[in-house]
Amino acid sequence: MKRRQTNRYSTLAMINVTNLVDISLCLLVIFILTAPLIKEGVDVETPVVGSAEKLADLSYPIVVTVGDKREIYLNDELCSEEDIGMRVRSEYDQDESRAVLLKADKSLEYGYVMGVMDKIRTAGIKTVTLVTKPPRNPEETDSKS
Repeated sequence: MKRRQTNRYSTLAMINVTNLVDISLCLLVIFILTAPLIKEGVDVETPVVGSAEKLADLSYPIVVTVGDKREIYLNDELCSEEDIGMRVRSEYDQDESRAVLLKADKSLEYGYVMGVMDKIRTAGIKTVTLVTKPPRNPEETDSKS
């Protein structure tokens, strides 16, 4: 009986991509589920104002956020009321072209928000923009006339 001679290099080499597809699909599902949870900034309910204007393209603004329990954040970092002016000033000194935005919860007292704004202005920042939301429909505003 004649023995069949085979070349040991003649076997068919195939790449198994099943594991690669499994890992890719798992990563895709993880990114789809976590993407809505990732957001920038502290979440506050800003007032709805009929005359709200869309801001021009702001590149990396300085954002001061005042939450409904009077907690103050500077670019997502908790800050004390006494230090807010000095901290905003140090951020502003790094790049004076950056805009300073003040986001405050609509449930806060007007006097408290103006006090925070005064601390920022006393530190030498003359232009502070208040952040509001435009109405979805013309009848929707927070001001009661």
